[in-house]
Amino acid sequence: MNRVKEKNGLTCLGAGTFPLDNLMVKHSKDDVETIYQHVGGTAGNVMSILAWMGWHSLPAARLDDSEVGLQLKADLESYGCDTRYLTNTPDGGTTILDIIHKTGRDGKPKTAYMAHSPRGGCFINHRFWTLKQAQELFDSLEEMPDVFFFDRCAPGNILLAQLFHERGVLVYYEPKSL
Repeated sequence: MNRVKEKNGLTCLGAGTFPLDNLMVKHSKDDVETIYQHVGGTAGNVMSILAWMGWHSLPAARLDDSEVGLQLKADLESYGCDTRYLTNTPDGGTTILDIIHKTGRDGKPKTAYMAHSPRGGCFINHRFWTLKQAQELFDSLEEMPDVFFFDRCAPGNILLAQLFHERGVLVYYEPKSL
């Protein structure tokens, strides 16, 4: 297979986490202001930054078809990402990460985090590639990227890393921070 050549000639396919980062400031108990809502997560940030820098950036994600899932796709496209490997389906998953800046009881700045799904529930709702889906994704590629990036050791991501490595693609893994 040939390498994809576009923009500056470098291509990265990335899989992993693509939550909606919901940055908020809590002024008082009843006064919370949302100041930013965009795609986030390690993979979301890397794919957006690479696209902005002129790379051909191909996020590969299984998002749901909620309003938030569709917003995440639109955000990635607005940064210049090629979203042909991003799906919005009822069985996909989308996570909202609330990042709340506030003042603690001691008067010092604090940050709180809360993950939830746009369809209800207080849990992270990522849907990573299954082994079968990862193989199908790989088999559907017309050209190999220069880099495969992933941020979670899900079975499908590991299979993709192995398959890309076997084809001479640089594999970059950034683990979740502790």
